Amino acid sequence: MKKQLDLFKPSIIITNNVPLTASQLDLFNYFLKGAYEQLEKNVLVGIFKFSVEEIKENCSSRLNSYNKIFEEVKEIYDKQFEFNILGKDKQSGIILSRFIPSIVQNKNNLIEITLEPITINALRMMIAKKQKIDLPGMPHSELEISPYLSLSYQEHKNIKFYPAKVIYEIVKDYEGYPIPEINIDDFKKITDTLDKYTTTYATMVLKKIENILNENYNITLKLTSIKQGRVITAIKIESDLNRKKAKEVTYEEIENEYKKYLIAGGLDPNKKYPKATLLGYLNKKKYKLKD
Repeated sequence: MKKQLDLFKPSIIITNNVPLTASQLDLFNYFLKGAYEQLEKNVLVGIFKFSVEEIKENCSSRLNSYNKIFEEVKEIYDKQFEFNILGKDKQSGIILSRFIPSIVQNKNNLIEITLEPITINALRMMIAKKQKIDLPGMPHSELEISPYLSLSYQEHKNIKFYPAKVIYEIVKDYEGYPIPEINIDDFKKITDTLDKYTTTYATMVLKKIENILNENYNITLKLTSIKQGRVITAIKIESDLNRKKAKEVTYEEIENEYKKYLIAGGLDPNKKYPKATLLGYLNKKKYKLKD
């Protein structure tokens, strides 16, 4: 399975067969969000331009120079990803796309990228839904995709501690559902703490994350180290946002919803898909099948 990315946020409780560092994932999501914003201003834009200074200000602290940003761009060049476009009603379309940097201009301190047409079309659908614009053959009222931008990078500007931002994204991504335990190696990767991780540092990081999120986001958050003997093996995340029961659906309901996201992704909704594919989608949505 390809790596799944939630649009505009670094969702990481996922199968990771495409190796990405935390800063690469941060950069990828920033480019997608920026493409959406640029399309809002000019729906015909095809090349998306990003200021190096803005990238440095809004992304991981490791992206602190043109050369480092350029190196990360090269690392994620032409890799294929699977990411979700979420609506406020939590409906989602799954879009397959390649990230393709087209031009890199050093003299103007700009990074320029292109995206595949299917990705651009999905972003345009989000904009049409938000602005109530009818697309050819598809009134805006019938569009299932709507923008889910509450987790924009602007919201996190007051939080400089990168691990806290990542954990908050996870809490919001799993709102209404319990969060799976995070393997300690995955936790170190996503929080960008691989080089300096010790048991003492782990205790400090978890407490700092708790304090920042509890104070800034009005949530009750608890992070617990899971140990085998003296060795930390996983991190457990609990919050008051992650305690509701999973939505129960019938097989017919999940089948109908699956067709909607196929349409959103430009795929054939009438094609016969194996039952295992639908059950995989059920698990992805964190739904529970009715007895």
